[in-house]
Amino acid sequence: MKIVFATCLIAAAAVHAHALANEALSPERAIAIAERAAPAPVKGVFEMDIKAVGHSNGSTFLNSEEDYRDQSNLSIKLLPSAEAELKRTLAVADLDATLKGRHIRVDGKVWKVKVWYLVDGERSDKFYYQTRVVVRDADHIHFIH
Repeated sequence: MKIVFATCLIAAAAVHAHALANEALSPERAIAIAERAAPAPVKGVFEMDIKAVGHSNGSTFLNSEEDYRDQSNLSIKLLPSAEAELKRTLAVADLDATLKGRHIRVDGKVWKVKVWYLVDGERSDKFYYQTRVVVRDADHIHFIH
């Protein structure tokens, strides 16, 4: 009986994951799904308005909220290769002004990440959680308007 139940749970999770891959999720839904699945990532399609653009450690972050630490923020992390490819595709040198205010759809995996505060370059004992989708390939970003 336990084996049958476990098999049903696995099958239901696979169907749910497949449904997520086909439905564009808002930041709120993405955050809720990442919270339930933590620490595992969940594959899906995510849609949001870019309200802020930030940079850290060579990566560019597209945020659904002005404050990237806001718990209702979905952050799209563009790795340097994806950023360079996006700049070439859009024929721009500076992505910040070009992307802010745009509505995007992103294919990827979402998960909760623990982000540590740094003091003088050293990790402190304070942290916050951020919900992220990492983009390695600019083809995974689609501009809606």
